[in-house]
Amino acid sequence: MASGAAAGSGRRVQRIKVEIENEARRGELLEASAVEREWATIATATKRAVLSLPGRLLQLGVIGVDKLGVTTEACADALRHLGRA
Repeated sequence: MASGAAAGSGRRVQRIKVEIENEARRGELLEASAVEREWATIATATKRAVLSLPGRLLQLGVIGVDKLGVTTEACADALRHLGRA
């Protein structure tokens, strides 16, 4: 019975391997390094955007100079929180 289970497992592994090869041939798979680079770019752009918010809010008159420090710290806290998530 154990050899039958092993053969079934081997067929399953082979089936998965063929499926992955077919997906790669059709261009449906992405290189992990390319995905990592793209996410790093997105993360950097997001960080820059969040860190620019206090200055932008000041320029727009939404906050005054007296609130710039606390707003900057709130943005930094949000980024730290996201870094832990």
